[in-house]
Amino acid sequence: MTEFFRLLPNRMASPAEAVAGVVGGLVSVFSA
Repeated sequence: MTEFFRLLPNRMASPAEAVAGVVGGLVSVFSA
């Protein structure tokens, strides 16, 4: 989860990648 929040600022340049990062992070948390 920590790396998820750390990567978020880098993704803000691309909204689509930011959304994908959020969804991917949530999936990782719920599937863990």
